[in-house]
Amino acid sequence: MLVVLGSLLGFLTFSYMLNTHENLKDVYVFYNAFLATTLVLCLGTACEEEFTSCLTGCDVESDDSVSRAVVDEKSTLLKKASNSPPSTWSLLCGRHLPSTLLTSVSVSVSAFTTITWPQIHDAYRLDPEVHHDFFVVTVSRGFYYMGVSVQTFLMYFLHDIIHDVTDPQEAVALISVIGFASGACTAFPVGYLSDRLGNGRKPYVYASCVLLAGGTLALLACQRFHQVLILSAIVGCANGAYLAMDTSLAVDTLPNKNDAAKFLGIWGVAGFVGSAMGPMLGGPILYVLGSFPYGSNATDDEQSYSIVGYAALFSLSAIYFACSAISLRWVENSH
Repeated sequence: MLVVLGSLLGFLTFSYMLNTHENLKDVYVFYNAFLATTLVLCLGTACEEEFTSCLTGCDVESDDSVSRAVVDEKSTLLKKASNSPPSTWSLLCGRHLPSTLLTSVSVSVSAFTTITWPQIHDAYRLDPEVHHDFFVVTVSRGFYYMGVSVQTFLMYFLHDIIHDVTDPQEAVALISVIGFASGACTAFPVGYLSDRLGNGRKPYVYASCVLLAGGTLALLACQRFHQVLILSAIVGCANGAYLAMDTSLAVDTLPNKNDAAKFLGIWGVAGFVGSAMGPMLGGPILYVLGSFPYGSNATDDEQSYSIVGYAALFSLSAIYFACSAISLRWVENSH
């Protein structure tokens, strides 16, 4: 529930910033402040000794003693909760909710306080030698999401460059629908062909990255919205093919099937890291190079960015896609 609430809060806050601030600089500053706050909170709650002392009011003697205390406390709390089952009426009226929520929160906090820095390090660690192929696939995924993150600036591109777009937000929504629909149409056929022909996953990833890079750069030549829609369909097809093969590569190169959830979790985190790094690097580039007054569609009293900034931004995205494809050359034992 906390994850869902946090996601909703983030989306609502970011949507509010987009609707009330057309200046890219304000949105970029907010984005980095939001990211920094999240990082500080994660680092703060990961400090075992201080965090445990604040919650329990006692010193941490050893990992074993803390673990035993947590297990005993958890068992006691669960036993107390099980001895007093709530009735349907009490649940509906909310009379039993405080104790139930208190039990859940207490158990969760107690379990969380045993997390140590070595455990966090081990949980997110990939050895480039021991887990070579899976490590390369994870890096490739990070580059892909850095390239895809250029879509963050698509609304500004439509506002500043495309001449016949009156509502950039509605236009972005339509582009997203077309892109996702196109991707859904290619994901299954590409996966079927890869299994049926037995020619591996990498050729399809290479082709997808070429289309992704070419389609992103081709946006610079667009002057009408229907041209952007055509490219969004092409790029969407490439996205669907890439994601299908990327997932297959991750499963094919799993270092240990017994730890599949752990490794696929790290592989998934690479997507979030790439999605965060892309706008962090692309935002300043667009803001600085886009200040050159050339090729913008906006009026003088509007905040706008020129084609020079978007050319640099889209070129950087194409480079990310190229790195995603090239890095897979070092995968040795893919299916």
